[in-house]
Amino acid sequence: MINTSQTVTIGDVAKAAGTSISTVSRVLSGSNYPVSAVKRERVLSAAKELGYEPNMLGRILKTDVNPSIGIIIPSFQNPFYTQLIIGIEKEAIENNYFPLVFSSQRSPETERNLINHLIKNRIKGLMISSIDDSAEAVERFVSTGGKVCIFESNYSDHDKVINAKTNVLEASRKATEYLISQGHRAIAF
Repeated sequence: MINTSQTVTIGDVAKAAGTSISTVSRVLSGSNYPVSAVKRERVLSAAKELGYEPNMLGRILKTDVNPSIGIIIPSFQNPFYTQLIIGIEKEAIENNYFPLVFSSQRSPETERNLINHLIKNRIKGLMISSIDDSAEAVERFVSTGGKVCIFESNYSDHDKVINAKTNVLEASRKATEYLISQGHRAIAF
């Protein structure tokens, strides 16, 4: 691989492969447009040799798809969220998405600002444990074509999002019933 301080463009790859820029674009984007096996191999070889890296911003602008997923939690101090993030991160990376994790610091205003930041950056996936009393910011995210999964929130379920909330009252009732069935009478939480 050639080490260069300048960004390698698809024009550079086309010149090195002896093909047109459109052929390079088709090969590197994974287009279904037919390109001969010989040309495809020349393009891939030239891209590797030159150290070509796709321009993510250009790809996002062209396809309107950002391979990032925003994750907003109230705090990094709660180990529950750490475990949640580890699971999301593993699945996201395995599926060619890149998790961006934020903490709202238990501030509804910060949470709203983070959601607006994700909208501006064309991030289309949001996983959130919301502390906001209003669903307005999440609704705005959905109105831009975004997909949302809510783990916890202080507002009513929203029909245009995935509600993956835990029923804390039901879980607490079951845990208490189990402890009582085991003979415990002094139960603390």
